[in-house]
Amino acid sequence: MKQDKKYYFNWASGTGGDFLIGVLHLLYPFPHITNIKVNHLNQWSHTIDPVEEERLRPFAVEDQPTIQKYLEDTNPGELFQYHQHCEMPLKIPPNTKAINLTTGDIYVESFIAHLYNIKCREADSIKNISIMRQSSLIAGALNINYDTLFDHPSNGTIFEILNMFGRSDGFSPSIAPVLSAYHKANVELVNQPINSINKSITTINTFNDLLAHFEIG
Repeated sequence: MKQDKKYYFNWASGTGGDFLIGVLHLLYPFPHITNIKVNHLNQWSHTIDPVEEERLRPFAVEDQPTIQKYLEDTNPGELFQYHQHCEMPLKIPPNTKAINLTTGDIYVESFIAHLYNIKCREADSIKNISIMRQSSLIAGALNINYDTLFDHPSNGTIFEILNMFGRSDGFSPSIAPVLSAYHKANVELVNQPINSINKSITTINTFNDLLAHFEIG
């Protein structure tokens, strides 16, 4: 599968950006990404080659010209990851597909913000931390809504999203149950005491591992 585009992916924390990256990578690997993992909070992660991490995932970089240069220097087939904020919009270079994963309304946004607190904060402090918007939209980018992708996934929508990332050849009817299972796990997480969740970390090496993790036969 030839990759002639580079991808700029922006998502609000809690909307499942790392999970979607993991699914896409398992269908057709991104350069420099390895080790798809999930912990006891349904929080997904992956490893980027240490030499390339700052360039392709500059979350800790505050200098906008440096971030802009990293985006411009992204190679075809690579995934540039960032949480876009209104105060420092980046210019989208030529031959780059910019994609937002966001929320469709204030109700889903509140759900996602609460999820972010549960997954990323200490359990004792969750009630004392206000929810806040974790990212803003890239202007002119393609948009994916959390509820469309995870709560009501259709094969047509999934194919369109895979096509956004140059991975339509990896389409399978098995993807929709996986996306639904991710959302179901998030709902269950919100509805149970944090301290009652068994701590564990699972490594997902293949798409079949992903199906097994969610007990999809």
